[in-house]
Amino acid sequence: MICEHYRRVVEQVRSRLGKQEQNIVMVHYGDDFSIVPLEGMFCVSEDQNPVFDIWHEYQYYELPGGYEPFLDIIWRAFRMFGDGDFSGFLEQSGVYVPHREVLESYYRDGLCTRREMVLLDEVRYEQERMTKAICQMLLKTARYCPVLIVLNRFQLASRSTLELVRELLGHPCANIGVVLGVNEKPGQDESVLKCWEEITELLADSGHIYHIGSGDRERKSIGETENWMLRRFDDLYRKINNTAQLLDYDQAFLLFQEVVHRGRFGGEVIREDQKLQLYPLYARVAIGRGDFATALEAVHALRRLQIPGQEARITYFSEYYLAMCLCIRASLAKAICMPRRRPMRQNRRGANN
Repeated sequence: MICEHYRRVVEQVRSRLGKQEQNIVMVHYGDDFSIVPLEGMFCVSEDQNPVFDIWHEYQYYELPGGYEPFLDIIWRAFRMFGDGDFSGFLEQSGVYVPHREVLESYYRDGLCTRREMVLLDEVRYEQERMTKAICQMLLKTARYCPVLIVLNRFQLASRSTLELVRELLGHPCANIGVVLGVNEKPGQDESVLKCWEEITELLADSGHIYHIGSGDRERKSIGETENWMLRRFDDLYRKINNTAQLLDYDQAFLLFQEVVHRGRFGGEVIREDQKLQLYPLYARVAIGRGDFATALEAVHALRRLQIPGQEARITYFSEYYLAMCLCIRASLAKAICMPRRRPMRQNRRGANN
C-alpha cells in the first residue's frame, strides 16, 4: 500500500511540472521503505512531455558526500542537453571565481581540486556562495528539460544538501520537482536540525507534506551494514576530498570519523601510504571547522609515519599545517621561528592532495 501512495505522490509532482512553480514535497512514512522497486514500476504515458528523472536513495550504512546527488544531476543534464562549454555555464550561473576550479575539475575527472586556500573567516561566506551557485546551476539546467528528483531517506542527506534544498525553496521553478521521502528527523548537530526545521516549516505552510503510512520492514541504524569501507580506497578518498573541497567540512569530518572508527574497531586496514593521503586532508578539514586540536592531532599522526622515500613529503605537510594552526591561533612568532627546511623536491604535486 505504501508503495502505491508513494507512486501517486511522484506522479502528482510530475504532472505539475511546467504548470505550477512550487513542486517540492515531503513524504513521511513509518519504519522503512525502498524506492528501488518503485522506480522500476514507474511508467510514463507516451503523450507526456519528456522529463529528466533522477531517483536517489540514501543508505544507512554509507555516509553521503557533499551536495549528493545534485552535482551529478547537473553534470549529467549538461552533458545530455547543454550547449556551449562548461566554463561558460559556470560563469553564467554566477559561480564564485575560486569555486570554478573546484567544479570544473569535478566535471572533468570527478576529483575536486583547488589551489587557493580558504580563509577561516570566509568559510561561511564561501559555503553560502557555493550553495547559491549550485542552486542557480540547477535552475539553468531545468531550462533544457523538466527535472524530477526523488530523494528517499532524505534525513540521511548531508548538511550541504539540506541547505541546497532550502535554497531551492526560495527560488520556485515550474520545471523542477523534488520528492523528499523521510521516516525520521536527522540525528546530527544543531545547525543541521535548524535547517531541517526551516525546510519542514516552509513545506508545511504550503501544504506540501504528506503522511502515507508505514513501510514493510524495520528501520536500520546508520552503520549497521559492515561493508562501508570495503570500497576501493581511491573512491573513498575521492568522496572525502570532494566533500571537503565543496566546503561541507562537517560532512567530511563525519566521513573521517567513520574511517577512524573502522580502522580502530572494525578491523579495516589502512596502509601507511594511504594515511599519507588522508592526514593532510584531515588537518585541512579540521582547520576549516575551526577545530585546531583535531588538526594538531592529524599533524602529529602525520609526523609519526615512517615511509621510505617520503620523508620530505611528510615533513612538508606536517610543518605546513602546523604553521597554519599557529598562525590562525595568533602564534605567529612560533610559526616564524619554525626551523626552515630545503624545499621539497620530490612528489611536489602531492601538495594539492
